[in-house]
Amino acid sequence: MDTTKQTAEQTAEAERATPMRKAEKFTPGPWLDCGEDMTRDVSAELRRRGIPHSPAQYDAGRKREKIMKTNITDTPRQLKKLVDVLARLGHRAVVPRLYRYESSDPTRDAQRNLDGRTHYADADNLRWYKSRILAARADAEGLLFVLLTSDAADAENRRRVYRVVAFDLFGTVIFCNSLEDAATTSKGARKHFAAFRVNLTDHYRAVLAERVERLTKELAEFKAAKRALGKAPSTPADPTPATV
Repeated sequence: MDTTKQTAEQTAEAERATPMRKAEKFTPGPWLDCGEDMTRDVSAELRRRGIPHSPAQYDAGRKREKIMKTNITDTPRQLKKLVDVLARLGHRAVVPRLYRYESSDPTRDAQRNLDGRTHYADADNLRWYKSRILAARADAEGLLFVLLTSDAADAENRRRVYRVVAFDLFGTVIFCNSLEDAATTSKGARKHFAAFRVNLTDHYRAVLAERVERLTKELAEFKAAKRALGKAPSTPADPTPATV
């Protein structure tokens, strides 16, 4: 028997015989939208981390949950241009980077993506509001991050409601029902979100315009502070300290 083939078979047998730690088990979550690109991204990430899984497991998770896509009114060309523009700004740290897949665990995925943008998914915040993240994913080529949450409808946590929450790149909530208008089932929450329409080009154009206005005002304040300090001396000051 070929030595390489024998080694590969022994390795595969050892992997099958090694018990998997509970934290490493791959359990398909209730994805909000599971296209082919998402399937490939998840599979690649799981392989990179050495987490055993099979396409059948992932497909089963997709079949258990109805696929729901963000109702974006931008054309594909507009969306591609928007992604390119914001990605370039992200490289310069002018805007946060695009959202991306971070973990198969929805809470961890949300926390890693939203960290530094909003406290919505922070552990302390979730604990305080008695909320649980049931599903999470980057959407619209990374321009949005979408959560499905289960929240306490009252302070005593006697009744639970479900909501879909969508964030833009800056962590601003652009869609979320109030607790009073929230659905009593996850299916109902998806229906509420299905009626939502957003043009991301218009949204981010308005966001960038607001930031340009704010930065222009800050620049004017810096210029005024500089003028208040007067002109720099024409000749450098004597660096020798005065003697007492």
